[in-house]
Amino acid sequence: MSRCGGRVAARKAEEIAQALPARAWRRLSAGAGTKGERLYDWLCAAVAATIDTEGASLRHYLLVRRSLDEHQELAYYVVHAKRSQAQPAAWYRLLADVGRLRRLL
Repeated sequence: MSRCGGRVAARKAEEIAQALPARAWRRLSAGAGTKGERLYDWLCAAVAATIDTEGASLRHYLLVRRSLDEHQELAYYVVHAKRSQAQPAAWYRLLADVGRLRRLL
């Protein structure tokens, strides 16, 4: 399922995350961890558009992961993809896998 918030003006990532409505966040699992299911809130916002040499519409997307503990720590990621192939849910799963890989190294 592709769902990404609307375009936003150039700002700091933290400002973008704070400016978007609560309904823009999605709670998803990052898989099972040693202490059970690892749930995070995720946000996706299109932040810039470009056109490639073949005329395809490209976008930069800001992905934000928010922890569910009392600190609500935020982590920020930028993805560059064709607009027609934007799949935030797949990006969230991929970033969760990257996090598991980092802990193994």
